[in-house]
Amino acid sequence: MKQYYYLEGNQQLGPFTLEELRSKPIKPDTKVWTQGLPDWVAASTVPEINEWLSGAPVPPYNPSLPPVQGQPASRPFQESYTPNQPLVGGSQRPKTWLVESILVTLFCCLPFGIAGIVNASNVDSRYGNGDFAGAQRASDEAAKWTKVGFFVSIGFWVLYIIAIVVGVFSGFTNSYF
Repeated sequence: MKQYYYLEGNQQLGPFTLEELRSKPIKPDTKVWTQGLPDWVAASTVPEINEWLSGAPVPPYNPSLPPVQGQPASRPFQESYTPNQPLVGGSQRPKTWLVESILVTLFCCLPFGIAGIVNASNVDSRYGNGDFAGAQRASDEAAKWTKVGFFVSIGFWVLYIIAIVVGVFSGFTNSYF
């Protein structure tokens, strides 16, 4: 049985059978996807959906035409996506931590900052591909490595200052006693 997905704002909903899809707020310009379609298309271009939307026939989907404006030409989900999986934080994109990771790399701790940058750069690409759980995992990993790098650097600087103070006072006390 054919499964259908549709977009409501930035949120992907589905899978639904054609009968279930009839009860959803689908309009002719709603973006839909089903197996066999290379990209998201307007519902009115899918013949079986258009039959009950307007009652008037529309020419079948033509893959040689460009994608409908306003939506990226992408697949609805990656292999790691589980149907009906709730989106992480609704439809909000997880924080990337890219700026923080770059700052940690430049000013604090290079190895941990690089690990943060690598994970931060995966957040947007995974989210854009529909891998919402993967995007959240990448965001969590970026946050972890950024914070580890920051606190390791703080610890290093505290120990460094303590060593300087101890060195100054030990030199100070040896010269007067």
